[in-house]
Amino acid sequence: MLTSSLRQFALLALAAVLTVSAAPAGAQQSGGTGNNRLLRMFELSPEQEKKIAEDEHPKILEQFGGEYQNPALKQYLDGMVAYLGKLSDQPSVQYRLTVLNSPVVNAFALPAGRIYITRGLLALADNEAEVAGVLAHEMGHVTGRHASQRYARASASSLGVGVLGVLGQVLQGTELGGLAGTLGQVAQTGAVLYVQGYSRDQEYEADSLGVKTLNKTNYDTQAMASFLGKLQAHTALQAQIMGQADTSNKVNLLATHPRTADRIERAIQQAGPSSKQRQLGREQYIQHLDGLLYEDDPEQGYVRGTKFYHAKMRFFFEVPTGFNLINGTTEVTAVGPGQEVIQFDAGTQNFSGAMTDYLATSWKNPQAPLRNVERFSVNGMEAATALATVAQQDGSRKDVRLVAIRGDNAIYRFLFITSPESTQKFADAFRRTAQSFRRLTDTEVAALKPLEIRIRQVQSGDTIDSLSAAFPYDRFKRERFVVLNGLSGANATLKPGQMIKLVQEQR
Repeated sequence: MLTSSLRQFALLALAAVLTVSAAPAGAQQSGGTGNNRLLRMFELSPEQEKKIAEDEHPKILEQFGGEYQNPALKQYLDGMVAYLGKLSDQPSVQYRLTVLNSPVVNAFALPAGRIYITRGLLALADNEAEVAGVLAHEMGHVTGRHASQRYARASASSLGVGVLGVLGQVLQGTELGGLAGTLGQVAQTGAVLYVQGYSRDQEYEADSLGVKTLNKTNYDTQAMASFLGKLQAHTALQAQIMGQADTSNKVNLLATHPRTADRIERAIQQAGPSSKQRQLGREQYIQHLDGLLYEDDPEQGYVRGTKFYHAKMRFFFEVPTGFNLINGTTEVTAVGPGQEVIQFDAGTQNFSGAMTDYLATSWKNPQAPLRNVERFSVNGMEAATALATVAQQDGSRKDVRLVAIRGDNAIYRFLFITSPESTQKFADAFRRTAQSFRRLTDTEVAALKPLEIRIRQVQSGDTIDSLSAAFPYDRFKRERFVVLNGLSGANATLKPGQMIKLVQEQR
């Protein structure tokens, strides 16, 4: 979580409303001759694709924590990209890989050959062939021109404007003014290329193109399916940690993305039987993960269960039990059991008036006026709170509790978002969260250390339980170990000499 400007406060509200809003079912679908002609009108030329890729690159870096700095790892992955690119359906494309400094498991591509992969995905992958499968899949999106097609659909349907327009209704006002127009512009630019998801058919096509490329290599073609299996296990574990049911493989006729299970089955069928001559490249890959930063970057603070620490900015707060904390580059988000949302960020200290005036200045919206504006104190720091009710596109309403706290070097902001019928239920818990905000002591700061991946060989007598016991988590130690190492559930076993991944505090 990085310090952001007052404008980011508006973006927090925007993101929060989007979290609880839904796009119209089937909005990305187009049909009929007229629609197809309309889509062709919005298709991008190769020159436009290149410009969008270059324009969006710095925005992606900002959103995903910048580029992860590890020259040896970068050189290793660049070699894989060059090898796969020559065997892709469009070997003339100059594929460029960026490793993003983000703990989320993600990979995506922009037009003109720009491919992005997170360090979180690299940590989850177990061998070179799996990463090659991911890269080949993203190359499939590039060669299939899926991003351009997605842009065309969004432009033709004005989907981006429709969804993001919700924020425009929320954020009208002096300090927040102009944001609605900005959002509309974003929806009509290359930003839509990575905000929206690919369609079911596009994902299947990228899988097929990826398998086709892998078949030309010496990699095990089954690796694409094996990584999808790891992704499925990871998703299920995250749902378990959050106390939610795993719905990733439930049949949803309105979903644009295929179920992971369906993709696994198709990938296995397309790849065919594995050959002993084909390689996984596990040892050489896993060795490159030794020392890989895991989960939060120190510059963005640390999530530890329901607690958030920021050593550099020297503050702490705790969210209610049952809320899952997610650390972002500009904000921290916590999602509750009923999709209640807490969002937090920090703005520069450039307001000299009272915190009540700060709220009034930052939020002027005739459609969502502030009420119950109050002054209070948080651990010796001046603070203010207010409530607003925001109308959403579907006619429903959300209550937004705003809290602003004047710190030593920043103004810290909370947004607590609930449905009106749940506002009172969470009032005390949200009050405790706001009151938990405090300065960190020197001792607490010194004790905070980032996590990293360490590689070691299994020794005689080592078990999953004995090795996972040292994982720096309060819950699900064994489950995290099993998923991280791509092991098979409750019956998983280890063999002496086997290379495994551990999570430890940085030395």
